[in-house]
Amino acid sequence: MSKILLIEDDVAFCKMLETFLSKKGYEVISAFTAGEAYKILTNHAVDLVITDVRLPDDDGLSILKHIKEDYNNIPVILMTGYAEVNKAVEAMKEGAFDYISKPVRPDELLKIVDKALQAEAEEEQGLSFRDGGLNQNVYLSGNKVNKDAFTVENGGINQRLWMLANKGQCFRDMIVHPYVDELVGHILGKDFILSTHSANIAKPGGIRMGLHTDQWWMPQPIKPGEDFIRASEISRKASASFLEPSTDLGISPPVVANCMWMLSDFTEKNGATEVVPGSHLTGAHPNQEDQSSYPIRQAAAKEGTLMVFEGRLWHGTGANTGNSDRLGVLTTFCAPQFRQQENQTIGLDRDLWDSCSEKLKARLGFKIWNAYGRIESSVEDMIEPEPVRIGELTPKKD
Repeated sequence: MSKILLIEDDVAFCKMLETFLSKKGYEVISAFTAGEAYKILTNHAVDLVITDVRLPDDDGLSILKHIKEDYNNIPVILMTGYAEVNKAVEAMKEGAFDYISKPVRPDELLKIVDKALQAEAEEEQGLSFRDGGLNQNVYLSGNKVNKDAFTVENGGINQRLWMLANKGQCFRDMIVHPYVDELVGHILGKDFILSTHSANIAKPGGIRMGLHTDQWWMPQPIKPGEDFIRASEISRKASASFLEPSTDLGISPPVVANCMWMLSDFTEKNGATEVVPGSHLTGAHPNQEDQSSYPIRQAAAKEGTLMVFEGRLWHGTGANTGNSDRLGVLTTFCAPQFRQQENQTIGLDRDLWDSCSEKLKARLGFKIWNAYGRIESSVEDMIEPEPVRIGELTPKKD
C-alpha cells in the first residue's frame, strides 16, 4: 500500500481528503504545518507528498526544495489557490510532479496521485531509468551494459520515462503535430514512423552525456525511375576542421530525425542539448575518449521551443550545473522499414486504439509499408493490435 503525506492547514478539508484517499486504497499521514511534515519525513518512508502552497509556518515551495535536497525521488503535488498559479508553475520548474488548483475536486486529485505513483512504480520496475551520474558504472566487462546501474541508488540522476504515447493525449498529439509533418518530413520524406517517445529530464548534478549519433543504418530502398543519390555518391565533408575523413568513402542519407520539445528553458547552466554543427556530413562517429577539440554549441532556447535535427548530427545532453530540472520530451522518428526502439505495436495501451486517428495509427507503425509489417493478410493496409490468428490450415475435402 502506497503511503501519502498530506500537508494542509485547513483541518476539515485535510480530513476530507484523508478519508477519500484512504477509501481509494492509500495510507495517508496528515500534517497541518510544515514543521509537522518535516518530522514525519524524518520518521516515516512516504511514497508521495501532497502539500498546500500556503502554510502557517512555511510554504509549499520550501517543502518541495527540502524534499528535493534530502528525498530526491519522492514526487510532490501542490495544491494552490487561483491567485497562486504562478508560484505553482515555478514549483513545477523546481521539480514538482504536478499541481492542482483549489477548490480541489477529489477525483481530479486522484488522477494526479495515480500518475505520480505510476511514474515511481515504473522507475522501480525498470521501465524508466536514471543516467548522468558521475560515479555510475554503466558498463560491465566486455562492454556489456550493466542494467542494474540505471537507478538513483546506483548514482543515476537524469530521468527518462518511456512509452509516452500511453501517458496522455497531449503526448499523442505531439506525434502527429503539423510541425512534425513538415520538418521531419523534410528530412525523412512523407513516410516515417515513431521510433521512441520519451521524457528527458536533466536534473541538477547530472554530468554531460557526451556526443553521439542516433543513426548508423543503411538508406531506404529507392524505386526505379526516382531521382535519388546513392549512398556511395554522397561524399564526406572534408573541410571539417575537427575531423579529416576520407573523401573516398560515402555516407548514408538521413533515416532518423529527432524532435526535442523544450518544456522549460534550455540554458547552458541547466544542460541544454549539445550539438556540433556540420557533423552530420562527416560520416563518422565522435571520439568518445576526447571531445575537447570539437566546436560544440549548446542549443539554448526558451520554453516552448521545438528543436528538430537529424540522427547523423553529433549531439548529447549537457551537464546540469543549475538548481532546477531541465524538462524535455525527445521524440525520435525513423524510416518505416527500420525496427523501432520502442515497439509501439505491442506497447500501445489497447484501450487507446479506438481513439487513435488513422494518421496516428500509421505513425505508430500499424500501417503496412510496401509489404513491411504484414501479419496474415496480403491485402490489408493496417494491422490490428490483436489480430485473429489463423493457425495451421488444411485443405477442405469434398
